Amino acid sequence: MRLQQIRLAVKLLAAAGAAVLASCASTPAATSSYAVDYAQVARIEHVNRVQGSQVLWVNYPLKRIDATK
Repeated sequence: MRLQQIRLAVKLLAAAGAAVLASCASTPAATSSYAVDYAQVARIEHVNRVQGSQVLWVNYPLKRIDATK
């Protein structure tokens, strides 16, 4: 009886390990990345310069770049 329990535990652990590996392998690859949107930065800085104020960027605006192009 004890031997059957050990075999069952080994099979369950093997199945769980296979499930974990399969789930990691099925994640899709990144199809896009991000870059600074310099056109938007220029527009915002131009408007603020005309108004007499200054922009201090903490996070630049980003645009998505598709990797499939």
